Amino acid sequence: MPRKNIKLLTGKPLIAYTIETALRSKIFDRVIFSTEDEEIAKIAKKFGAEIPFMRPERLAKGKVSRWDVFQYVTKHLEETENYIPDIVVDLSPTSPLRAVEDIRACLRKLIREKADIVTTVCEADRNPYFNMIELRNGKVSIVKKPRKKITQGQDAPKVYSVNDSINAIRRDALLKNDSVLSNKNIKFVVMPKERSIDIDDEFDFKVAECILKSKLNLKKSYAKE
Repeated sequence: MPRKNIKLLTGKPLIAYTIETALRSKIFDRVIFSTEDEEIAKIAKKFGAEIPFMRPERLAKGKVSRWDVFQYVTKHLEETENYIPDIVVDLSPTSPLRAVEDIRACLRKLIREKADIVTTVCEADRNPYFNMIELRNGKVSIVKKPRKKITQGQDAPKVYSVNDSINAIRRDALLKNDSVLSNKNIKFVVMPKERSIDIDDEFDFKVAECILKSKLNLKKSYAKE
């Protein structure tokens, strides 16, 4: 979806949901949005995010990871403002349904369990031990061979899907690693599926829109009562 970050979702640009949730949490020193696009930057500022500098073109290409951007932003803030955060929290703009409590849960776990990184997941719809297959050397096989025969999904080992919503990262871990899962001292927080939508295409967008409209209608009905 081209320029999906500013596509209107129930009347607001997609990025507005993430910015507003971050500000509503009242736990961040700064809420910064990184972009190379002047139009997107203007919209992000309108909803309360900081744009201390524009992202360089070399970090605007498709193959550049968000982790590369986090590292650049963190180093740049130190070099230009002498601003050194202890923790960097990545909030994907394509996850509009996360709640303040999800962000707070990640930070609590990071601090209480002395983790380097805390990421968010949700219960997986498919299980590699039971109903996920791959083509290996021309033969179809289960993705992950179980130790014993599994006849029902609930008997398979519990697995989770990374929902790409929140990553709470200690600064040292951010600068020493090259991805979220490359660090060994990582924990996770389970989010409910209805808050775990990651908008990648038009179908995801419609699902998120249906959930948000349902919530808005519910609020209206409560108000009438």
